[in-house]
Amino acid sequence: MDRELIVKALERACGNKNLRFQVVVQEDRLHIYVNRKANYQPDYVILAETVAAAIASLKLDSLNAVWLYSRQLGKLEPDWQTTLELPTQINSESEATVGSTENLDTEIDFPQFEDFPVEDSIDDAGLLQDREMVHKTFLKAEIINTLYSFTPAKIDLSRNQQLDKVVTKFSLPPVIKKFFLPVVWTLTTVILIVLSIVSNNSSTVVASEQIPALCNHTIGSVNYCRLAVDLAGEKSIARSPRNLFPLSEVTKNAAIYGCERYANFKAGSSANLATQQTPVIYSYGEKVFSHIYVIEAEQKKAKQPGNIKVGCVYTTGKIQRSPKLLAADVIPSNWPAQSYQKSAKLNAPLYLGIYTNLISLGLNTVFAALGIALASWLDLGLKIDHVDTIYWVALILGIVQLITASLTAFGLVGAIALSILTILVMSLLIKDFQINWNYSYPLIALSMFMIIAVQFLLYGLCLGLINSLI
Repeated sequence: MDRELIVKALERACGNKNLRFQVVVQEDRLHIYVNRKANYQPDYVILAETVAAAIASLKLDSLNAVWLYSRQLGKLEPDWQTTLELPTQINSESEATVGSTENLDTEIDFPQFEDFPVEDSIDDAGLLQDREMVHKTFLKAEIINTLYSFTPAKIDLSRNQQLDKVVTKFSLPPVIKKFFLPVVWTLTTVILIVLSIVSNNSSTVVASEQIPALCNHTIGSVNYCRLAVDLAGEKSIARSPRNLFPLSEVTKNAAIYGCERYANFKAGSSANLATQQTPVIYSYGEKVFSHIYVIEAEQKKAKQPGNIKVGCVYTTGKIQRSPKLLAADVIPSNWPAQSYQKSAKLNAPLYLGIYTNLISLGLNTVFAALGIALASWLDLGLKIDHVDTIYWVALILGIVQLITASLTAFGLVGAIALSILTILVMSLLIKDFQINWNYSYPLIALSMFMIIAVQFLLYGLCLGLINSLI
C-alpha cells in the first residue's frame, strides 16, 4: 500500500488545515494517526466517516483492518482511538479467538519510532529509547483494550450501502468556500455600479441645437423653451404638476430673485448674495408653459474680468412665494446665438442615486481587502488566519471611511489617522487578525500605510473612471 497516496486521499477528503495525517502500514493493517493543533477539537463521528470513505475510495483489496488515532500535534501518545472494521472482519468475529493474547508482539508489528513526530529534538540515545518503549507500551495497551472492552465504530465500508450515503453528502469545494464571500461582495458592488451608471445615463440631459418636440406647444419663445429643455430635460418638465396654481407675478418675482442670487454666486460674490447690494447687470424671465418659468441673468465676475450668464428653470411650488427650482447652470454669454451645453463636473463628488453609499462602502471594502491581503502576503507584521477575516476587517474600514467622508470635520489627515486607529483596535478585538509586535515598528507602520494607500488610491482611480462613464 502506498502511504503517500493514502495521506493525499485523507487530506483531500478532510480539507482541514488543522489536521495532519500520518499512515503506518503493517502488512494488511493500516494505522492512521491524526495530528491536530492544540486548540482544535474535531468532530470524531464526522472524522471517522470521512476517513472511512476516503480509504474505501482507494479500493485497497489487501486491507483487513483500519485503526484510527488522534493526538495533539507534537505528542506521541494518542488521546482518542477507534477502529474502522471491514465487512470481512465483522462476518468472522464469531470464529476469531478474541481471548488469546499470546505473542501479541509477533501478531502486530508496531510502527517504528521514526514514523512519529517528536515535539523537541532529542540527542540522548537513552532518552530516545525510553520514549520509544513508553509509546509502544501505550499503543499495545490501547490495542488490548480495543480487543476486549472498547466498542469500535463499526462503519460498514461496503460500496453498495453506507459508503454511498457518505459520498453523496453535498459540500462546496474548499477553494469555493475560501473565496465565496470576496467574490459575492465584489460582484454585488460591480452590479450596483453598472445599474447606477445605466440609470444616470438614462436621465442625463443632452443639449441639442434642434428644437425639442415639446416646444412645438410652447406659449413663449422657442429659444427659452429649448433652454428650459436643455437645462431640466423633457421628462422633468413633463412630470411637473400643472394643477397647483398658475404662475402669478409673486411667483415670477420670487423666481427672478432666486436666479439673480445664483448669478451672484457663480460670479464669485459668495459673501454677499443679496441682490439689493450686488444687483445683477441684466435679468429677464419668460413663461414657456403655464407652469414653467425660464430666467436668464447676467452678472459681472467678482475676481476676474468679464461677465457670466446663468439660466434657471422654475415651476410652481407649494405656495406662490416658493417656486420650485428644476435646474440652473452657467450658459454661454452670447446665448442664444451659441447653444447651451451641459457643464462638465469633473470635480463633483460621486453621486449615483440611491446606491451611492452602498457603492462607496463596497469599493472601500474591496480595496481595503486588497491592501490587507498584500500587507499579509509581504509579511509586514500582519498575521491573518482566514480569508474571511480579511473581509470583515476591510468591511469595518469601509464603514469608517464612509462615515469620515460624510463629516466635513475630517480631512485627509483625519481620515488616515482614524483608519490607523481602527486597525490597531481590530488587532486587539479580532483573534484571527493580529499585529506581530516582534517585527520592527517601521515595518508595522509600513503595513498600515500600505493598506490605507491601496484603499485610497484605487478608490480614487475607480471614482474617476465611473465619473468618466456618466
